[in-house]
Amino acid sequence: MSVLHQMPEPSVQAQPKPMQILAKYHSNAPVNVLGIAKELGLTVWGMDLLPNISGKIFRDPQNGGPSGFSIAVNSAEPIVRQRFTIAHEIAHFLLHRSQLEKGDLVDDAMYRSGLSSAEEAAANKMAAHILMPFSLINSLVSSGVTDVTDLAARLQVSQTAMKIRLGIPT
Repeated sequence: MSVLHQMPEPSVQAQPKPMQILAKYHSNAPVNVLGIAKELGLTVWGMDLLPNISGKIFRDPQNGGPSGFSIAVNSAEPIVRQRFTIAHEIAHFLLHRSQLEKGDLVDDAMYRSGLSSAEEAAANKMAAHILMPFSLINSLVSSGVTDVTDLAARLQVSQTAMKIRLGIPT
């Protein structure tokens, strides 16, 4: 198990709201998903997970940073998949934190089949927003980056994820 970043000491200053944190990272490509996690108080760990698990968020009071939660991401998967997984787990943290804290948001190891499709769809939608904000896509397009392959490369996401975000059939 390796930590992908180290957590700073918690600050006594007022913490920015989650949407302010996201907006801060939406001006440069690729979006620094580890920076977002860090500012939200999440620790991200690269782990060798089972082949069918891309990642998970879990209560981690000892190592989870100020939030008390960590994200485990399958370090054997391609970096674009790892980035989407981290964004997806951040989305669960932002959207479903009360359920996480109560232990009500529990998944099984088979692609989260124990979670409602609405919760997963919401987390996927927010993950796409985190990694591929339309403001950043529009900025790239305005600067001449118009090919899906080039956009995906600049944002370090899969071409499939980029096509879905742009509404292009896959």
